[in-house]
Amino acid sequence: MNSRILPVLAAIFLAAWGNANAGPCKADVQLLCGGVQDRDGVLKCLSAHATEIKDAGCRTDVLDYQTKTKKISDKDAAVKKSCAADIVKAGCKGDVGSGLLECLAKDPKALSDDCKDAFRPSPKKRILAKDAAIKKACLSEIAANQCAGDITAGLIKCIMKDKAPLSSGCAVALK
Repeated sequence: MNSRILPVLAAIFLAAWGNANAGPCKADVQLLCGGVQDRDGVLKCLSAHATEIKDAGCRTDVLDYQTKTKKISDKDAAVKKSCAADIVKAGCKGDVGSGLLECLAKDPKALSDDCKDAFRPSPKKRILAKDAAIKKACLSEIAANQCAGDITAGLIKCIMKDKAPLSSGCAVALK
């Protein structure tokens, strides 16, 4: 994994439990990682011993860290595969999180369709984002009509069933 990505993930992970001398991982760090002091070493050690961690909060934090690490690694592999020709053509180097995306984004019109697709959110993510935006913008309409569910389960129909005018924010979100 890229050396620039690991510190970012480490900061996220460490924010949840502080450092090796505090938080839910203190005892597990002392038991499993002995004299390891640097945060990268602690993270690698805890990841290697994830099944041996006794504290449930620490175990959850370590598993979350591993999941995020894998997602970034998978995204890096997907971008490199889909954008291989574009990376060479643009002379880009590095990994996702260390300049690769920024380099490719310098001339988005020159990117191949495959490469552009690697950056687009999936249809499911787009639906979830739209659903969240509508729920935020249409709070009063949702409450007034006692709507439930999401946009795929009739939320929009429920919001629209009342003949009262929509708030401006809700009207914009529904477009």
